[in-house]
Amino acid sequence: MKNVVFIHIPRTGGGTFKDILEAWFGQENFYSERSGATERQVAGIQPGNPYVPVAQHKKVIHGHFAFHPSYKDRLLCTFIRNPVDWTISRWAYHMKFSNKPMSVIDLMNMGFVNIQSKYLKGSTLDDFKFIGITDRYIESMKVWEKIAPESPFTRWRNVDWDKVMAHQKDTHEGNFKNASNRAVYTVTDEIKTMIRERNKEDMILYENAVKRLNEG
Repeated sequence: MKNVVFIHIPRTGGGTFKDILEAWFGQENFYSERSGATERQVAGIQPGNPYVPVAQHKKVIHGHFAFHPSYKDRLLCTFIRNPVDWTISRWAYHMKFSNKPMSVIDLMNMGFVNIQSKYLKGSTLDDFKFIGITDRYIESMKVWEKIAPESPFTRWRNVDWDKVMAHQKDTHEGNFKNASNRAVYTVTDEIKTMIRERNKEDMILYENAVKRLNEG
């Protein structure tokens, strides 16, 4: 089979899909690229190449690297998130782990706009075998099951995705994965409108990805 390459855009729920891929194909067939400061490179805050050469010796390659044309001949996967939710989640992440307070506007002014489009720059949706939608995770995983290479493990045949995702939620309860859903990180409708205006490329990307999911 072709290598599965998962471009894990941060704050899209990709950690869950990473865990599923590792379990689906087996840990011995899984390679996670530690690509460091890619998000800051994509945002234009830090210099460097936001993509990495893909290892050939593993069936699955995962990482926070950006798209590169050399990935086109692989089974390419990613997840896309509503840009408003993505921005709030990224802001919440900063507020959780940084000692420097920052508003959502400050975050966007730093360069954190259209980040998902920047990760996928140079690609089209047709380059991807699988595109999941964060806010429609179970539907997305049912699509994955249809197109994925068969797992060597029987647990991944005829999967009850409602149970799998309920387990994932229980497993990560209390962790930071869903911080943007907490009331403390809510924003006004005015700010949401501003996020949409400043993330027009990501809005188009998200809407096209949703359309693709709807069309099956």
